[in-house]
Amino acid sequence: MLGPAADGGWWALGLRDPAAARLVAAVPTSRDDTGERTLLALRDAGLRVGLLPELTDVDTAADARTVADAAPGGRFAAAVASCPAFELVP
Repeated sequence: MLGPAADGGWWALGLRDPAAARLVAAVPTSRDDTGERTLLALRDAGLRVGLLPELTDVDTAADARTVADAAPGGRFAAAVASCPAFELVP
């Protein structure tokens, strides 16, 4: 399973065999094509890949605020609210 992120990366990767992680070891991260490259690497190796919904992943404090605001009643939002450093994030 691969959960694509809105920024072109991915927020979740689930593999039946943990050793298959080697298939994506060479995929560059933090790029707008990381998700696409990850999907291609897995499919090129013959794996069937189910896609999860596209979501926003958390790479920065601003991303954390966005995700927390999208689900204000959740555990993640509570964790963000309890962290004093997030008071400084616009």
